[in-house]
Amino acid sequence: MPHRSIGDLVLPHLDQAYRLARWRVQREEDAEAVVLESVRRAVGHRAALPAGRSRAWFLRIVSRTCDRLRAGVCTAADGAVATVLEGNIASLPDRLREALVLRDLEGLPYDEVADVMDVSIATAMTDVSRARRALAGVMFEPLATV
Repeated sequence: MPHRSIGDLVLPHLDQAYRLARWRVQREEDAEAVVLESVRRAVGHRAALPAGRSRAWFLRIVSRTCDRLRAGVCTAADGAVATVLEGNIASLPDRLREALVLRDLEGLPYDEVADVMDVSIATAMTDVSRARRALAGVMFEPLATV
């Protein structure tokens, strides 16, 4: 594999990294800090990059940085959530929310979702399915009472 700069490896994925971080930590300022810290970590861990998997590799770094932030700082969402769907996605457990965001909002294939989350493909598929079922139950429950 020809030598690629960290910019070549990370820059194409910054938007996805920010959106993932935003959903995980739920505050814009924290998401920006997560992405910056993730880029710093990526520079230091470039030797661990699997060939041809820069997106999953970088998003895994973002995911782990979110875990570290959430373990050290209580980051409750401030202000009202814009839509009911966003609120319901935000209420999912972290693992289900991350799987859903990566698969359905970011469009990653299941194998990359599994790589980012450091789980098996079957577990990634199960988490996405559980997140979808949870959302469907919450989203359509009010309609049943009308």
